[in-house]
Amino acid sequence: MGLVKALRNRRATNRSLPKAPSGVQGLDEITGGGLPRGRPTLVCGGAGCGKTLLAMEFLVCGATQHGEPGVFMAFEESAQELTQNVRSLGFDLDDLAEQKKLVVDFVRVERSEIEETGDYDLEGLFVRMGQAIDTIGAKRVVLDTIETLFSGLSNTAILRAELRRLFRWLKDKGVTAVIAWPGTSPKLPASEGNAACTSPSRSRRARSSATCVRLVWGWSLG
Repeated sequence: MGLVKALRNRRATNRSLPKAPSGVQGLDEITGGGLPRGRPTLVCGGAGCGKTLLAMEFLVCGATQHGEPGVFMAFEESAQELTQNVRSLGFDLDDLAEQKKLVVDFVRVERSEIEETGDYDLEGLFVRMGQAIDTIGAKRVVLDTIETLFSGLSNTAILRAELRRLFRWLKDKGVTAVIAWPGTSPKLPASEGNAACTSPSRSRRARSSATCVRLVWGWSLG
């Protein structure tokens, strides 16, 4: 009875919550139409599981098929590296950028230079990301991967507070966001949100030997 009730609740949620198609057929089927529109979704998975490809396909799908420009905030790979990596998949990021449908912004963060001193906040990131969003009227945003920003932090309370602030900022901007995090969710209770598991290799473009990425949405980080 418990399983039946859970399935009914998920179907009801899928019907009532507007979705943004991801462009990955299997994922959109599992999630009942895509990712929650106007909300952040945390994408967790190990190295090489396809988080970046999923996120890029999400942006390209929005820009080319749904009239929703996107911003890709990269913290590990430069814009040139990302452009080269996805060109073989049929994604022309330079062309989308020229059409004002996509912004790829590389934020250089040296892990060795991160120290936990005084107050820590993401205000600088909000300003930079807000400018990119406003420049093209973006409706979709990707952050890949924000773990880089918190790699020097050992204080879980600060991590939770800043993630809460990031999620709230994105929601207030009205964008549909994908936030990549390596491994499992970042020291947060698994009960905070809903989850789905899908294989990136089911996408007609993605090529990955990994089996699964974990999606978590609807967080209440209170």
